[in-house]
Amino acid sequence: MQQMPIRSPSFKELASFISYRLHRNVQTDVPLIQQWTDKPISSVCLTLEPINFDLHTPRASAYFLHRIWGREYTYKNFGIIGSHSGFDQELTTNYNIELATQLGASVVTPVFRMPEQSKLIGMFCLLDTPVPVEHFYEKVKNIFQCDMEVFEINNKQTVSKVAVMFAFNDLEVRRAKEEGVDVYITGQTRPLGRKEAEKLEVALIAVGHRNSELWGLRQLAVEIKNRFPEITVDVLDQVQQCSEKTQ
Repeated sequence: MQQMPIRSPSFKELASFISYRLHRNVQTDVPLIQQWTDKPISSVCLTLEPINFDLHTPRASAYFLHRIWGREYTYKNFGIIGSHSGFDQELTTNYNIELATQLGASVVTPVFRMPEQSKLIGMFCLLDTPVPVEHFYEKVKNIFQCDMEVFEINNKQTVSKVAVMFAFNDLEVRRAKEEGVDVYITGQTRPLGRKEAEKLEVALIAVGHRNSELWGLRQLAVEIKNRFPEITVDVLDQVQQCSEKTQ
């Protein structure tokens, strides 16, 4: 039997997949399509900031950018997809179901900004099995693949409930405490919130905002590869000047 040739996805198919993944819980974002291409997609490069496309070799047939900043692009031989709010919502320290799963939680409660209750800013995660504190910290480090700041304020030996939050301030720390949270995970901490956490004995983990975004790029790369196994997906970290390819 003759084997059917593998068909590369179209740019429209790739964009539709990313739009569905990132825009389920947001109302506004940057335009998804930053630059159209009619060419089939054989490779995708995901990066946080715009790069010098003239120097990026081999050139990908499509790029995903997190920070767009209103630029206009004039290249005609590849497509560009952008998402800022949707990416922050779905794939950083926010209401992030995939991250909750990796942390070991299947019971997740969304957290909305107070008082209007109109915007998701995180989640409370009840771990399926309580985890020793040291093991939990190591798990978080392995998930985000980075060094992190740990403010080990309380004396609890196990972690049962976790807050994963895009926002960090004294109000949200108090709310987490009222919900029985043992550890509060965020990108970056601030002095007022840290003072409140120390007062209420809520342990903090700050993974770094950029590190949380890089986790999101890696996760999106895995999902794109699972959906379109015939293409190459490349995650580019410009700060470290390295890339991680999923062939």
